[in-house]
Amino acid sequence: TVAIIASTLLYLEINDNGGYPQVSEQRYKELDNVLQEAIKYSKDSPVKAIRLLESYGILPKLLENRKNYILSKLYQEIDEPAMALIRAYGISSDYLPQFARYHRAQIAGKIGLEGVAVEDLDYLVNKFPENPKYLYDLAKSYSRQSLMEDARKTFLLIQTSFPQSEYALGADYYLAN
Repeated sequence: TVAIIASTLLYLEINDNGGYPQVSEQRYKELDNVLQEAIKYSKDSPVKAIRLLESYGILPKLLENRKNYILSKLYQEIDEPAMALIRAYGISSDYLPQFARYHRAQIAGKIGLEGVAVEDLDYLVNKFPENPKYLYDLAKSYSRQSLMEDARKTFLLIQTSFPQSEYALGADYYLAN
């Protein structure tokens, strides 16, 4: 995991187009050190790494991309006890980046925390209504919870709002069963 994160960070550094908000070189180095510290924590203490990254809010674009990538990887790796710790510490997810929040919803669904999955997917559906994937995953989450009427309504919404999408085909399958 650390090797994947490190190689991605290098890729992001090399491919920065320079059109992002600037900070002083000293501040950039300080923020970069925070990201390196989070990588160090990520192996043994993903919750500590998440708390550290969450505490920094929005960063200059290149560092923000790196932070979001690390967060999404950490959310992919945490298990149910770690999710419980995240909830216990009250880490806010209101400003989580779109893809990190989606990863968290996927993980929550995989470990049976459908309430967290529905909360995140509902947020994504409302914030990014043009993305049928979020609606589709929300409908599947309803289905896993045996909330069949909610699932049916959401699958129908996919069919009417995104009739040419692959998610409409998936909705056809679910509605036929």
